[in-house]
Parts: sequence; C-alpha cells; structure tokens
Amino acid sequence: GAIASVFKNDEWTIEKGCEVWGLNELYMVDPSIAAKWDRWFDIHDPRSTISTRDDKNMEWLSKQTKPIYMVQHFADIPASIPFPLDQIVKYWESDYLTNTISMEILLAAMEGRYQKDVWETVDDVNTLVHRKGEVEDKSKAFGEIQIWGVDMAQDSEYNHQRPSCEAAIGFARGLGIKVFLPDTSDL
Repeated sequence: GAIASVFKNDEWTIEKGCEVWGLNELYMVDPSIAAKWDRWFDIHDPRSTISTRDDKNMEWLSKQTKPIYMVQHFADIPASIPFPLDQIVKYWESDYLTNTISMEILLAAMEGRYQKDVWETVDDVNTLVHRKGEVEDKSKAFGEIQIWGVDMAQDSEYNHQRPSCEAAIGFARGLGIKVFLPDTSDL
C-alpha cells in the first residue's frame, strides 16, 4: 500500500513561520519530502555505513540546495554546512547528545535566543538586561517544536538514545517552548 505522508499539515511552511526538518534517509520513507523540508541533518561521516545504507544517499545529498547539517562541509555536497556542535555544548553546558534528534531539538531551542546573560551599567550599577535563553530575535526563535516519527521505543536499538531526547525535550520546555509529541510516540 501507499505510505501516508509524514507531513500532516500543509500549513507547515517557512512563509508561515514553520520549518520542516528531516534527517538521514527520511526521503526514502516519504518521497514527497523533497518539496517540504527546510533543513536536513545527516550528522554522520557521509562515507560511514550509517550514511550509505541507501546506495543513492550521496547522490541525493549532492543534489540538494537547502542547508544540510553535517559533521563538516563536504565539497561533493555543496549544501552541506557544519553542525554547530561546539556552540550547542557551550550553550546547554552539556554534551549529552546520543543522537541526531537530540541535536535538532537543542539547536531549535537555542535559535533566536540570547547565548549569555547581557548586563548593562546604568548609574554605576550593573543591571541584568536579558538572560541567557530569553528570546532575542522573534523571527528566529521557535515557540513550538513538534516531533513526528520519533519513537525511541525502550525495547529497540534506540533505548540508549531515548534519555538524551527526553533531556533535550526538558531543556526546550525549560525555556518555555511548547514541545508536541503525538500520542503514538514512545517519547
């Protein structure tokens, strides 16, 4: 039978303030993703076995024009950009990242937010003007993150990755970001 689209809402467009992020070989699950995604994540060396499960993965990656976060920029994947791992670890003061989903959640949660406390001196008194994590740029800060197609079942190969996702969700919620999980998700 036909695979139902992973995109449940045609209103999810960048013009309406929504972004669709995909990863790894999701394009194999739902080919309609080609017209829908805004950022892609393949945080593995593209020549590793995890990135070559689909023998056409490198070809697909090389043809894309939107940002593809990878371990570094690769000349044969022109749209590839380095994932800001150091910035993520510094911002969250944690390197508890066991999977790409956690990395995506933490990137989304910190975008458009102050990276550190901002102080200002007024009449010789230091005053905290903005706190780390407060929204700095409303056009870049996400107020909601929806996580679709991520189950992380405890009895699967992902059981060691699930706690990292749960922590990332907690960090995002701690900033006041609404995190939506479908009822069917094990997360």
